[in-house]
Amino acid sequence: MVITKKQLKEYLDGNYDVTFGIIVEELKSEEEDYPKIKKFLEQLEKEGWIEKAFCPEHKTYEYDPGKEQGN
Repeated sequence: MVITKKQLKEYLDGNYDVTFGIIVEELKSEEEDYPKIKKFLEQLEKEGWIEKAFCPEHKTYEYDPGKEQGN
């Protein structure tokens, strides 16, 4: 399934502690779409829609709602 930036933004709305692995699994993304999803995540982070932080417990990056979501 090809995902759009809008779909990714809607999916991330209000979701906490979401990893890249969870995103691609829940959105049933194909491996060929991973670079595009990573690009969208970078854009959403720059726009303040999400915040990216490293989780030492899970040893990966997680995404949380950003200031543009009102959190």
